[in-house]
Amino acid sequence: VEEQFYVVWPLVIIGAVWVSRRSGWSARLTIGAVAAAAAVGSTIWAWWLATQQDVQLDRLYFGTDTRGVGCVAGCVLARGVRTGERHIGPIQTGLAGLGAAVLIGMLVLIDGSERWLYGLGFAVIASLAIVNAAAGQGPVGRVLGVRPLAGIGRVSYGVYLWHWPVIVVLDEEATGLSGPALGAVWVSATAALVAASWFVVERRAPLPVLRRPAIAAGYVLVAVAIGAAAIVVANVDQPSIDADEINAPPPIAGPSTTSTEPGRPATSNGLLPNAAERPATEPRAGSQTDAQPTSTIAPPSTRPVRLLVLGDSVAESLGAGPEIPVETNGVQVEVTNRSVVACPVLWQGKWAFDDGRSFEGPVECQGDDRFSDVVTDVDPDVILLMFGWPGTISGWQFDDGTVVAPCEPGFDEAFGDEYDALVGRLESTAQVVVATVAPPSEFGDQQQSDRPACINRELRERDFRIFEFGEWLCPGGDCTQAAPLRRDTIHFANAPAVLDAVWPVILSETMTAAGY
Repeated sequence: VEEQFYVVWPLVIIGAVWVSRRSGWSARLTIGAVAAAAAVGSTIWAWWLATQQDVQLDRLYFGTDTRGVGCVAGCVLARGVRTGERHIGPIQTGLAGLGAAVLIGMLVLIDGSERWLYGLGFAVIASLAIVNAAAGQGPVGRVLGVRPLAGIGRVSYGVYLWHWPVIVVLDEEATGLSGPALGAVWVSATAALVAASWFVVERRAPLPVLRRPAIAAGYVLVAVAIGAAAIVVANVDQPSIDADEINAPPPIAGPSTTSTEPGRPATSNGLLPNAAERPATEPRAGSQTDAQPTSTIAPPSTRPVRLLVLGDSVAESLGAGPEIPVETNGVQVEVTNRSVVACPVLWQGKWAFDDGRSFEGPVECQGDDRFSDVVTDVDPDVILLMFGWPGTISGWQFDDGTVVAPCEPGFDEAFGDEYDALVGRLESTAQVVVATVAPPSEFGDQQQSDRPACINRELRERDFRIFEFGEWLCPGGDCTQAAPLRRDTIHFANAPAVLDAVWPVILSETMTAAGY
């Protein structure tokens, strides 16, 4: 939004000034009139877009054309009068108090997903009432003009620039902290970076004689902040993950009735038998066709077997995979993970969240020929399809406006048919293995927790080569032992110990299902 504004608004001002000079009008009046027209037009346009259910909220939020009120305020408030000379009366003070109450109420009561907020909601100029009252002599100006707040205001642009990268980098996973402790880290890191950028970049040392020492101190602060962040990330207290603990047989009361055999032995990973422990004639897990021995495919003699992983954020959370070919089942395997966050199986339509939000899947995951470029680029021998998110916290809105979720009529069959078409097309290039969906852990909504079972039932009824990923991760639907592996309810934690424990199982089970 900011960069769009920096490009567009200066051009508007130049044009307005040119018009004012040729017409003899006041430049401020001309700019103000253009800004007012833009504000009214953008407000009406935003309101209309917000009523269109096929328009995503991101479009409303990030579009320059849906903004404009602030430009009018800039023309109205900046009248050439010094702030200290403006007198703020009781009406302006009262409006500022009302504006503060509105902002606090919005902070408490809304979460950003309300569509009205992006239409007429943003036309509420509560914050402008506060700015107006603060820019003059009055109680609001005195309160907001105290030295600590004025100091923050002086470096507020730096705070704006630095706080978000700090929050992204120093998150709960990286620091092992949460709540007030994590907030303290964010504030401290942001403060250090803001102080450094203020002296080093903005060069606002209070006295010229202090300029060079201040710059030197700024460099030191930056180095300390970066070093501290690196230490925190490198020595993060990751979830306790012990290889022996992961490999120990889990205390499972009973196996799943869908595809596992009662009493089968615990294994090196403690969850599913790996390929070396399976009988050579074991049928493909999950297949509902007549049991047939799994064929043995001879690997290439001059190179490793190429495995291409395609899927959504669950597969993407596994990272790029082993950097070098790994020996699995006596075969060298080279892994390429081209999974995409929010990549859907159904592509004609869009995601429909249970909370009312919706958005379209990524462009690279749409169309009948999706993934064809990736397949051509990698030229895989085996393709693992791991769409681990469908139905967990969202359903699907078809092009006709119908919204359905797993376990509901109209979704499961459509999902299975689309998956069938995708597998059929990719099988002309490689052996395709389909991973079942693991149930989410610690989900309060039982309906959402049950959805993966409906998806898996549909997958198992198809003639797919199945990797029982869901049963491996959460045997019998119990995800207790999988908790250390996950950073949230469905995605893997991006920690070396996790990836070292997960990838060997995925490779072994995938290659076995593929016939290697």
